[in-house]
Amino acid sequence: MHVTLDDLPPEILLIIIAYTLSGESIPSNILRVNRQFRNAGVEWLYRNLCFRSPEQLRLFAQTGENAGVVLRSMTVDLTGKSARSDVWLHLREALWRCRNHAEKPGLEQEQILLEVLCLRLHSYSRDASHHHVFEEALSVANPRVFRWTGPDPDHHFSTAIVAPIASRLCRIFGTWSNIQDITVTNITFSVDPDGSVMPLLPEIPSLRTLYVGQATFLNAGSVAAIFCVNKMASLERV
Repeated sequence: MHVTLDDLPPEILLIIIAYTLSGESIPSNILRVNRQFRNAGVEWLYRNLCFRSPEQLRLFAQTGENAGVVLRSMTVDLTGKSARSDVWLHLREALWRCRNHAEKPGLEQEQILLEVLCLRLHSYSRDASHHHVFEEALSVANPRVFRWTGPDPDHHFSTAIVAPIASRLCRIFGTWSNIQDITVTNITFSVDPDGSVMPLLPEIPSLRTLYVGQATFLNAGSVAAIFCVNKMASLERV
């Protein structure tokens, strides 16, 4: 029996395409195999957006279309790349585009539901004038899983998320009604001069797991206050 690529079951084809496109390969290499690969590959690419350079994110923010596909996950991985604070401007524009394409006629959405939002970059926001852009960018999303880690190797102890951004990030978590799993690393927190202790996070009823790694100036009392002050019945692991 002669078997061709056209005979592959769709679920097997999707596994092959997803594995190939999730690496460092050039997408066009596999999308040019045949029409079947192209159609399945384009759908996977737009359902699971991955940006590995500031330029990719900028171009998508300016010209990107969603090819009729509802976004499922977004990854911005700037490991080894230099970037500026305008990366948050481009991320905001990209999420706006995806949200607007996902809107149902007659129903406006303030946020776009995502399965995963993954960031691997510096906060690039020591300048306070850019902090509102950062907040606007992440407020457009509403992920179930959120991960933000630094772009440096895991064995490097470095700070990617500066203190002013960390405090805003914790507030943003409270606007995500869909969030269940939060992972943040390479983060530094502000030291409260009056010694007051507030919960690290606002009350988030849907949150199930929280991981904070390679953190500096993290107040143990703020972590304890999550359980003692907030009512988060779904929280299973910190």
